[in-house]
Amino acid sequence: MKKLFFTIFIALLFAPQALASTWWIDSYDTQITVNNDSSLTIQETIIANFSEEAHHGIYRTIESASGDFSLKSITNEKNENLPYTISNSWGTIEIRIGDPNILLQEPETYVITYEIINGLEFPNENSARLYRDTIGTKWEASILKATAEITLPSTITIQDEISIECYTGFEGSEAQNCSYQTSEINKINLQATTDLNPYEGMAISIIFPKGEIKTPPKWLGIVKNYWPGIIPLMAFAILFTLWKRHGKDKKVETIIPEYEPPNGISPIEASILIDDRADISDISAIMIDLAIRGFIKIEENEEKILGLFNSKNYTLHRTDEANENSLQKFEQMLLNSIFETEKTRKLSDLKDKFYKKIPELNKEMFAAAMSKKLFVKEPYKVQIKYALVGALQLFIGIPSIALFSASRTGLVTALALIVSGIMTIAFGMYMPKKTDEGNELYAKLLGLKLYIETAEKDRIQFHEKEKHFEHLLPYAMIFRQTDHWTKQFEDIYTTPPSWYSSHTWGAGTAFSLSSFTHNLDQMKSAMSSTMQSSPGGHGGSVGGGGSGGGGGAW
Repeated sequence: MKKLFFTIFIALLFAPQALASTWWIDSYDTQITVNNDSSLTIQETIIANFSEEAHHGIYRTIESASGDFSLKSITNEKNENLPYTISNSWGTIEIRIGDPNILLQEPETYVITYEIINGLEFPNENSARLYRDTIGTKWEASILKATAEITLPSTITIQDEISIECYTGFEGSEAQNCSYQTSEINKINLQATTDLNPYEGMAISIIFPKGEIKTPPKWLGIVKNYWPGIIPLMAFAILFTLWKRHGKDKKVETIIPEYEPPNGISPIEASILIDDRADISDISAIMIDLAIRGFIKIEENEEKILGLFNSKNYTLHRTDEANENSLQKFEQMLLNSIFETEKTRKLSDLKDKFYKKIPELNKEMFAAAMSKKLFVKEPYKVQIKYALVGALQLFIGIPSIALFSASRTGLVTALALIVSGIMTIAFGMYMPKKTDEGNELYAKLLGLKLYIETAEKDRIQFHEKEKHFEHLLPYAMIFRQTDHWTKQFEDIYTTPPSWYSSHTWGAGTAFSLSSFTHNLDQMKSAMSSTMQSSPGGHGGSVGGGGSGGGGGAW
């Protein structure tokens, strides 16, 4: 009863489309040859009638879940090759036949030949079953004549018991408006006894002696379809070996608290030593460091948007240009990139401009680390090399999901390339190897990080109070410990810094270190977003057997 209601529902659902169809199929003949290796050779001959409305051709969809699909040829009745494109969307293969520049308005013959690997079922040790839709239930046109010829292995004899059933109708239908006969001992001819409406199909179920047909082991199908899955495992093994030999640093056994940056290492060099890279957010730490050392002053401004809403902006002042020669090259480059020939510059003026300077600035920051022999090879170049290899794999893998192949193997290969590409990029981030000197400084930086993370007011009292706070503030920013570091100085650091001015304090409002920290966080966020911003664009029934699918005209 349920299947009857389902059939009526489908009929009502597609009735408007059936009435609206302006083309039809005069005849649809399917020839299936069962091979001894349990594969199927299938030839479909479709005569599509475009007399009432012109079309470029037809498209054929095949559900490949029941076996590995391999297209052999697409021709016309004269055995002339026809143009086509093929794509795969998660197990549904679409073959689009025809020339997009040519419209046809007459009956056209399409002969599609393909092979299905492992196309049989094996109910028991002695039997094989061919259960397949000879015509799928997703054709959008009426089919006036539906026929099929099944050729079983030549080992079939007249004494063999063969069970034959055929079904017609919408998906799920068990109607048997079809007849069959054997033209030869191993050949079965079927024909629908009525026209097939749009979204109606025809299916067969034939159980016959297995004979010499080879039963493929289940693992063989898995290996055949999914063997590319080993690619990410191999990639991981290779990348792990490369990292162990060329990227793994010596383990720091004991971390001893450090109260000063080791050997004059700058905040950005500390960042590179800690995680092998320099983030755009680290530039704000460099700016604070330069401000503390007297080379710039940061002024916080309130501005009106459309005369209604308040918005923060920041004015940067160049305050000691005469002594900039004492700075490292990347620090000079940063100041020149911000101010150019000006003495004062608003942060908002750098939007959609400063991003062009970042690659060269990165190179200089890594060059500074290399000049102190902190790494065996320049981290930036090592990471770029692995990133390019990973990007190449992604560039091939992502489009290949749809284009690489119309088979499970193709999809698995595409996904394997994507996973391998992501792993390559991820491993590349950890491939830069520190020198012995770099490892020594790295251990001391971990000690400084430990001190900043665990600093307490009582211990801080022994240091130079305000100067100690400012001296290590850029490193606290690098270590993402700004809040903890400033909290320990709330009762010690009570005077506004000379290098940062804000409307938040002054005019009767007392200076608060917590509000200062909040302002620093806002400035850091504004710098990060502004400096990396760049101009962007806008902007057992029919349908139960193997193959299935259907098609239409285009």
